[in-house]
Amino acid sequence: MIRITVQIVPFSSALGKHMRKYILLGLAVVLLVSCAAPQSRPQAPHYIDGSTPQLWNMPDGLSEFPIAQSRLKHTGFVELEYSVTTEGLPQNIAVIEPSDAAFVSAAIRVLQKARFAIPRTWSADDAQKNRILILVVFDVYGLPKVKTNPDIETIVVSINADVHR
Repeated sequence: MIRITVQIVPFSSALGKHMRKYILLGLAVVLLVSCAAPQSRPQAPHYIDGSTPQLWNMPDGLSEFPIAQSRLKHTGFVELEYSVTTEGLPQNIAVIEPSDAAFVSAAIRVLQKARFAIPRTWSADDAQKNRILILVVFDVYGLPKVKTNPDIETIVVSINADVHR
């Protein structure tokens, strides 16, 4: 909620009356813009044909690359296990194998940003029973690539070795 308090002092000159109009017009514009700002709404799930959820929308994970690791130019990975809700959101995330503990919380945040397309028949029961593996890789351009398992879905977060945050 935005609260704007304005105190208008009466002006006696003609210039003051014009100033008051401009101030009120400016406040009206600010109020209009603040009311028209997009609100954060949950997205409806995206449906697919098939039996298992698929990674559908992955927002930029660059901001999740651990700062200390980026400055040291360290690469790594975290293997996670999770389930997907009927809304396509990851839940019950568990760490299976990290290459370095410094990447664990960042990998979890990256996965929490992901959205999944779910089968049309996906139920709350499926969401509880089906666990999925995913590999979150933190990669630095210009350094040797982290070895991945082609059988596990992978999210790669990459930074440039020449750029420090």
